Amino acid sequence: MKKTLLILLLTGVSALAQCPTARIAVSADGNWHDADDICASAMIVAMIGKTGNQAKLVHYDYANHYWQSSLASEEAMRVSTVDTATQWGGFSPVFFNATQSRDAAVAHLAAEINKSTADNPLVILGLGPQQTIGLAVAQSDKTHRGYVTFMSHGTWNDNHATKDGASEGLPAPLYSFNKIGLMGIKLLHLIDQNPGTNRPYSEYYWLRDSVDPKMRWLWDRGQAAGKSTFDCSDAGVMYCYLTGDPTATPAKLKAFFSTP
Repeated sequence: MKKTLLILLLTGVSALAQCPTARIAVSADGNWHDADDICASAMIVAMIGKTGNQAKLVHYDYANHYWQSSLASEEAMRVSTVDTATQWGGFSPVFFNATQSRDAAVAHLAAEINKSTADNPLVILGLGPQQTIGLAVAQSDKTHRGYVTFMSHGTWNDNHATKDGASEGLPAPLYSFNKIGLMGIKLLHLIDQNPGTNRPYSEYYWLRDSVDPKMRWLWDRGQAAGKSTFDCSDAGVMYCYLTGDPTATPAKLKAFFSTP
């Protein structure tokens, strides 16, 4: 099997040359193990809306830890994605609850992979276990996979399906970050976003105290996650995609949202 792995550990300025033109797909969990995506997904959708890139978001599946789930968390993720998109406006109905509609989510992502060409690339942000992404890649046409870049930042996400999935009742085939790369997808691995963005609530008071209801909404989604910190760590991947900077912080996010 021809290997087309491209694994880059970004420690400085990113060279994501495809960013200005690529379509965007996101696959997130938030429904089991960790509620961080309840905060991060709202932040991600808001970032896309802030930059006017609504039309570039072609797929967003959430609650992708589909073999174990919490209905309450699934609903919280729906609010963080769909309702945030409604606030900003301009988004297409590309949101899927991967626990409730896994086959539809996988087929939709596979179809987006199949649209990918040199002039129409796709970037997939893997913000949870990577099983649904693997299923979609396996279902896609091999000739289009080379025009897709898969971004991740968390080693837990990279290997959860293969390491813990079987013990949690997930049937084979099991997909990891590297295994997906072996199917012809280009891989781009960022540094861990947790140190920079999973921070005390006080560092995000600018959201709480904002006069903009959209910013206060993001504060509320951080509260909804119910964590001891304001954890939007996965949003650092979208920040990198949009800015080329792989070292997101609360101060940088504030500047991002404050820029006209």
